[in-house]
Amino acid sequence: MATATTRANQDPNLTPLAVSCMLSHSFDMASEVKQEANAARALINAEFQATLRIVQPILHCTCDTFASVHKSVLQALMKGYRRSIYQTHNIAVIKGPAEEPLQSFGIGTLFYCLSDSKINLQKAHAELQVRDKEGQRELSRIREELHNAALRAEEQRLKEVQIDELQREVDRMLALLEKDREDGSQAEELVRLRDEQLRLKDKLDEREDRLAAMVLEAESLKQKVRTRHMEASVLQQQLLTYQEALQRATDELKSCHRELREWEAQKGGQEQRVVDFKAELNQLQRQYTTCYSQLEGQVQEVKSKAEEVINLEKDVRRLQKLLNQREETLEEEQRKNVQLQIEQENLHTQCESRQDELCKLRAEVQQWQQEAHVQRESREKEVQGLRSELLEEQRRLHQHKATVESLHRKLKLAQRDAEDEVSRKEADLHTKDSELTRLKADLLEARRQVSDAEARMQTLVESVQLHKQKYQTCVSRISELESMLQSHEEDHRQSRAQMVEREKQVVRLQAEIVALRGDVEARCAQLESGDEALTTLSRRLRDTQRELEISHAHTQECELVIDALRDNMKTLHSQVEEKEEAALKLQSDFSLYRATHMHSASDYESQICRIRELEQVLSQALEHSGTCHSEMEKLKEEAQAQKQLRDGSLAEGRRLEELMRKLQADAVCEAHSRQAGVDALEFRVTELEEQLEAARRQCIQKEQAVQKRDTLLRQSETDLIQAREKIRGKAAEAERQNTTIQALQADLRQAKKEKREKENECGKLRTQLLQMRDELKEARSSCRDNAQELARHEEKVLLLEGGNQQAQEQLAERVAEVVRAEQAQRRLHAELRRVQQRLESSEQELHDCRTQLEQVKVEAASNRQAQLSAKQEALRLQQENQELQDELNSTKETFTHTQEQLREYSAQAQALRVELVQEQARQQEQLDWVQRTRQREDNLETERDQLRTDLETVRNQERVCELHSTTLRLQEVEVDKQTQLQERDARIETFSKELAERKQEVTHLHQRLIQQEERNTKLSTELQQLRSQSHLSQDETRAFEGRLAELNSQLARAQLWGQQQLVTLQSREEELVLLKVEVASLRENYRSKVAQLETVHSEMDSVEQKYRDAMSEVKVLRQALGDARTDSSRLHRESELVVTNVNQWVKEQKQASEKLGCKIRDQSRMIIQLTAEKDHLQENVEKLQAESRRLRVELDEQRMEAERYKALQTQSVSEQLHSRQPSAT
Repeated sequence: MATATTRANQDPNLTPLAVSCMLSHSFDMASEVKQEANAARALINAEFQATLRIVQPILHCTCDTFASVHKSVLQALMKGYRRSIYQTHNIAVIKGPAEEPLQSFGIGTLFYCLSDSKINLQKAHAELQVRDKEGQRELSRIREELHNAALRAEEQRLKEVQIDELQREVDRMLALLEKDREDGSQAEELVRLRDEQLRLKDKLDEREDRLAAMVLEAESLKQKVRTRHMEASVLQQQLLTYQEALQRATDELKSCHRELREWEAQKGGQEQRVVDFKAELNQLQRQYTTCYSQLEGQVQEVKSKAEEVINLEKDVRRLQKLLNQREETLEEEQRKNVQLQIEQENLHTQCESRQDELCKLRAEVQQWQQEAHVQRESREKEVQGLRSELLEEQRRLHQHKATVESLHRKLKLAQRDAEDEVSRKEADLHTKDSELTRLKADLLEARRQVSDAEARMQTLVESVQLHKQKYQTCVSRISELESMLQSHEEDHRQSRAQMVEREKQVVRLQAEIVALRGDVEARCAQLESGDEALTTLSRRLRDTQRELEISHAHTQECELVIDALRDNMKTLHSQVEEKEEAALKLQSDFSLYRATHMHSASDYESQICRIRELEQVLSQALEHSGTCHSEMEKLKEEAQAQKQLRDGSLAEGRRLEELMRKLQADAVCEAHSRQAGVDALEFRVTELEEQLEAARRQCIQKEQAVQKRDTLLRQSETDLIQAREKIRGKAAEAERQNTTIQALQADLRQAKKEKREKENECGKLRTQLLQMRDELKEARSSCRDNAQELARHEEKVLLLEGGNQQAQEQLAERVAEVVRAEQAQRRLHAELRRVQQRLESSEQELHDCRTQLEQVKVEAASNRQAQLSAKQEALRLQQENQELQDELNSTKETFTHTQEQLREYSAQAQALRVELVQEQARQQEQLDWVQRTRQREDNLETERDQLRTDLETVRNQERVCELHSTTLRLQEVEVDKQTQLQERDARIETFSKELAERKQEVTHLHQRLIQQEERNTKLSTELQQLRSQSHLSQDETRAFEGRLAELNSQLARAQLWGQQQLVTLQSREEELVLLKVEVASLRENYRSKVAQLETVHSEMDSVEQKYRDAMSEVKVLRQALGDARTDSSRLHRESELVVTNVNQWVKEQKQASEKLGCKIRDQSRMIIQLTAEKDHLQENVEKLQAESRRLRVELDEQRMEAERYKALQTQSVSEQLHSRQPSAT
């Protein structure tokens, strides 16, 4: 972190991305330190809980056993004293509920009772001693564990301090960033970063306040636990006092035993002594009762305090749960950040694909605009022609309004009848499945009926043609022979009546044909509704598929969480096993240590504190494991539920797919059959109309045709008006789309500019990465040099240790002499002072190191803050990207919807054109038919006149010869006609029956047509709403496409930069592996140095002990110094020489130790810097790898989306073609 701040200060050209990387590195370091602190806290709590579980039953057992033993001893003593007193005074004992009266056995029984009580007391005392020893062993072991727990808690505290320092360092780095980012182009980003920084600081302050409150609560709870343990120790001391009281009681019993012996020797003062003894016994009994009551009260207090301790432990567990929950929330936030980054990458890839799609759409829009313009011109021309035709037709239609009104009345009556029939049959139409099956059956029946009707119609057509031919021949012959066949006029009239009846039948058939047309139209509407049902089912299928994908993703996430929890459980199990092995090792070490060492009350108190902490740790670990198990079960249940949902959704999807396939096949078959049936029916209907119109030659047919044309013209007028309105709306939409295209082009230009700026930033980042690589190489070389220096220092330390041993041997030899010992004593005092000074200097150095560590922590805290702010910025950008993506999706959907509307409008326009052409053809055919009928009438009249003249001339000549022949022929013709008429009557009856059935079907279909019209009205309202939405979304697409272009440019630059970074990161990973190896070796050397310092301290302690022993020996040898004072001068000189040598040796060692301390400090600083840089580089590598993965995932997703979009386009094109084909036909 310090290197990051110095680099930020020295290099003002650092980009925000580099600084954010450095800050993310510091934040990751802080998170690792925090995780280590949490792990240490969990271990301490687990150990504390384990020791508390071990200690609590022991304490309860000791208290209970002591109370029971004390109670039994007191009862035994009281019973013995009472019996002895009653026996001495020959007092009769009162019978109790379960006792027999005692007899007076004399003073011997008193001695016997006293001896029994003494034995019981001894046994109880021995048991108490044994249990006390066991409790002391357990307490000593617990003290050691508590000591270790206290050390771990201290390490955790130091890590928390490091986290705080790292946060401060993050704040510093943010301040530096704000200073460096004073450029005009980045002012808005600085404002955003500051706002996010303040918000993040507020959040951090809140979390720190919460953590501080939790720590204070934990400390208060620990203080309470300590007070409870102090109270337990006080109670234990009280127990010891009671043991002493018992000992005094036993002594008093012994004195009483001696007094009784004296009483046997001196029987004179027996009664007085017995009285005194009785009084003393009463006093002792009172004392014992009071002691026993006090003991019971204290035992109750101990139990209540133990319960309070349990409650406090529960509170501590609850607080630990809260801490764990908050940590889990932090981890979830980090996961969410990672997910948002992944989504951002996906959005980048999607933006690229969407940009290509937009280009295609623009080209298609231009094509559609051109087509719409051409269609508009053609339609305007058609509309003008139709207007002229309509004016002409309106003139004609005024003449036929009366007939139309009569037909309208008839139609209303028929509609009412049909509505009644429909209302009757609506009860049978409940579900869609029954409707579909019935419609299929109806379609099959209709096809059969149509086939039968076609066969019958063919026969009828043939018969009608034959009848026409015969009729024409008969008319010609009758006109020629009118004068001769006056007798046959009545027959001719009858035939005319039959023809009228036939014409009526033809009218009926025409009405039936009209009904059949309505039936066909209703069937078409039903098929269209079936198509709509197919579209709805396809939409449902898509929705279910989306839900399936979501459920798949959720199940995958749940499986990942389950795997993570399993890994955590495995690690916890491994830690528990390690802890058990450590506990066994501690027990063995404790047995050895107890055999050789003793500890004071302060150690005992520290061990008690450690026990409490370990109990807390154990309870927390148990609670954590319980929560983990519960979470595992919940996740398993969720996974099972998700699997069930997935299976159900898959089954539904399959079922819907099968239904879709069936419906599509049925729809295709029905469409083909419908088209074929409609074509055949139209062809036959047109033939029948032509034949019937030629046969009837009356005005009723003309009026009906005029009425039909009137209705068709009205419909065409309404359709034309609607088409005009639609064309105008399409033109407005096309103009709006042109404006949106222009805005999108401007946004694309701006995005290209931003892309160039981002590429320049990437170049700067590359230069910074090269500089970092050079710095890493320099750090590696410095680490190697430091390792070599450490090896040299280790050799020097070994040599110094050898010299120290030699000096100690010389001092031991010199101390054998008396004078040297005295002088050596003074010099050793000086040496001890110097060593103490050295220790003080080493402690000062350690303090300096700690201050430096605190500074590093502060820097890390500031880096962490900066990283948090950078993450918040990234989250904000991701959210903006997500919003842009959603808006783009909405605009694309509206755009596709408008495309579909345009296609529908074009299809409708084509259908209207076809209908107009058909209508024009029909009108032309009707005009031609009128002209032909007039010509035929004129021709017939002329022929009639000619025939009359010819008949008048030939009548007299041929009357006789031809009458017979004509009568015979006429008779034959009449017979043939009668047979034909009978056949036609039978056919007409059957056909009328079929028409009645068809009318019923027409009523059903008419009702369905009404329902379809209601649906059409709803759809029209929805279309209007969608048009309004499309107008709004078109304006929004402009801005979003610009943003898309920007994001695409950024993504392309990031991809290039990521590829370059991958190449550099591979080399850095290799360098990092080497650095890790070197750092591990440096750490091992540092640990060996620390172990050597500890051995030096232990040797100093042994030297002090030897010095004390030498002092004791000096006191013994001072008596012998009187004889050796003559050699004192010589010994003095030698001792001075020894002192000078020792001083020189001490100075050399001091200088060497100072040099070693300086080197160790420098090396530790270098190690810290190297580890920080290494972690920073690792984090950068991981981030770059994550970015590369994210970019690959986004590219894959964009490819998938592009393929999907292409598939949708192909599907829409195929649907368009399918919709155009029936309209064209």
